[in-house]
Amino acid sequence: MRKVLTLLALLCTVTTVQAADFGADKHVQKGVQCVICHGADMNKPKEPTDKVCLQCHPREQLIEKTKHLNKPVNPHNLSHNGECILCHRMHEAPVNNCAECHK
Repeated sequence: MRKVLTLLALLCTVTTVQAADFGADKHVQKGVQCVICHGADMNKPKEPTDKVCLQCHPREQLIEKTKHLNKPVNPHNLSHNGECILCHRMHEAPVNNCAECHK
C-alpha cells in the first residue's frame, strides 16, 4: 500500500510539473482540477471542447481582453474562429493556427 501511495504522489508531481511548463499552469495554480476539463475518467481523458472552455472563458470577455492583439485582427473575434484547442494547447506549446492559412 505504501508503494502505491508513493507512486501516486510521484505521478501527481510529474503531472503538475508538466502542467507548469505550458498553459495548464494557470489552471493548476487556480486549483482547477484535471477532471473539470478532461472528464472523470483520467485513464481515458477527453479532449476539451469549446463548450468546456467557454464555461469559464466566455468568448465576449476573450474578445475584450485580447482586442489589443490585432494581428491583423483579433483572433478571438472571427466568424471562423475554430476550436479553442487549435491554438491553446494546455499541455504543449501554443501554436498560431491562423498562420496555417493566413501568411
